[in-house]
Amino acid sequence: MRYKTLVCMNIAIIGAGKNTEALAEGLANAGHDVYIGLKDLNTYISPRLLKLDNIFLVSVEDAARESDIIVITTPASEIREVAYMLGDVRRKTIADLSSFNFLRDAQYSNTHTVLKAITSCQNLVKCFNVTGYEDLVNPDFIGATTDMFMAGDSRKSKEVVKLLARDLGFIDCCDFGDGDTIPMLDEMSQCWNNKAVKQKLVASLAYKLVKR
Repeated sequence: MRYKTLVCMNIAIIGAGKNTEALAEGLANAGHDVYIGLKDLNTYISPRLLKLDNIFLVSVEDAARESDIIVITTPASEIREVAYMLGDVRRKTIADLSSFNFLRDAQYSNTHTVLKAITSCQNLVKCFNVTGYEDLVNPDFIGATTDMFMAGDSRKSKEVVKLLARDLGFIDCCDFGDGDTIPMLDEMSQCWNNKAVKQKLVASLAYKLVKR
């Protein structure tokens, strides 16, 4: 049985696609109100999600305004545009999933630095980016549970993101370190992408931290 938090939270998921839908369905089933923020409200969303009465399709601006926690699932190439659309999110928690593509920008080294510079939000956490949507839907993996990894400077925000990970079924959400370690998580994401996507092992590949 999956862990469920005792408090319903308002969560924005900015983006579209399989990762967005997996997160939205899992968090809605855990009892949270989920606002899917779309740049285009005509974007296709699975009818299965639309049957849930605690999932709402709104603009990016409205999703950010209505929520305490914002999960970014857009590709890295769209991060700058989305960051400007969020509005005032300085007091909110932002979990950066972003895609497996490294940011190609002379001014910023990664999506974390983009979000921090544009939004001035200090509560940034990198998470959910080292796995595929299959594990977000079901982290049970051959008799064990896939691990989740996160990194960032805000301890309070990490605790919030850890609760969300547990709501999705991840028993272990490993704290990778502060913001300086985020590039290493991006490298892990790139390694996963190389094996899972390029070598077409998507449904059979996941990270698990083994300890003695």
